[in-house]
Amino acid sequence: MSDFRRYGRRGWLCGAALLAAVSWGGGAVAADQAAAAKAPDGIDAPSYGAWGFDMDGRDLSIAPGNNFFGYANGRAVHDIVIPPDMTAYGPFNMLHELSRKRVQDILNDLAAHPVADPVTVDQKLGTFYATFMDEKGIEARGTTPLAADLDAVRAVGDRSAFAALLGHAQTGFQHSLFGMGIQPDAKDPTVYALTLDQGGLGLPDRDYYLKPALAAKKTAYQAYVQQVLTLIGWPDAAKQAQAIVAFETRLAEVHWARQDMRDPDKTYNPINVADLARRAPGFDWAAY
Repeated sequence: MSDFRRYGRRGWLCGAALLAAVSWGGGAVAADQAAAAKAPDGIDAPSYGAWGFDMDGRDLSIAPGNNFFGYANGRAVHDIVIPPDMTAYGPFNMLHELSRKRVQDILNDLAAHPVADPVTVDQKLGTFYATFMDEKGIEARGTTPLAADLDAVRAVGDRSAFAALLGHAQTGFQHSLFGMGIQPDAKDPTVYALTLDQGGLGLPDRDYYLKPALAAKKTAYQAYVQQVLTLIGWPDAAKQAQAIVAFETRLAEVHWARQDMRDPDKTYNPINVADLARRAPGFDWAAY
């Protein structure tokens, strides 16, 4: 056996032993720390379940020098079952599902005690979740909770009122032709900038309105819009649905394609409000 092979193998074994010592030793330290930790009154002390490297997931029929991944993970990869509602599955998916279940358990417990006038965080969470899950109550109330928003739409009589309604949408449940937000300036992270982005489409992007291959999706979307208008009692639902989709199609015609929206230079156009009004006339930016 050559010196390289002899010391190479020894080095690998030492490395593996060191990894095992760190993994299992770390577990012991963490467990001791958890056991020694004193939790506040009314809160369970922290504890660690089984953790570390899954030795049973190895495939010992594979020589580690030939395929270390297969040796270390072969059985685990072979035996893992991807849930039917997922395209991939692994430790991070498991952690996500575990966290989701724990949050849902907390909400279910809090939702069992809703109050009419929630004050504490627990009361607000419980009441909000209980209200959201009260499907029978939602159906019984119908469109009544939407009355103020629907009245605001009906009240629009000119372009300025339309612009004002879109501006109000930024702080409510209305829809807008623009996406607005505050974030660090793309080329000067020491300052914040008010960003204005394209929006106003009910379908994912412009292609759904303009490409013949997606015409069936657009037709189905118009039928959905008609159904929603019918449910809220809007007059001439079929005609209005057609007008809405036609309007969105005109918007799609001037929307940028996704590849353009990913260009950091093309999408960086700093401008003040006065210049915005000059460069985009016909829209009441002050009312917005």
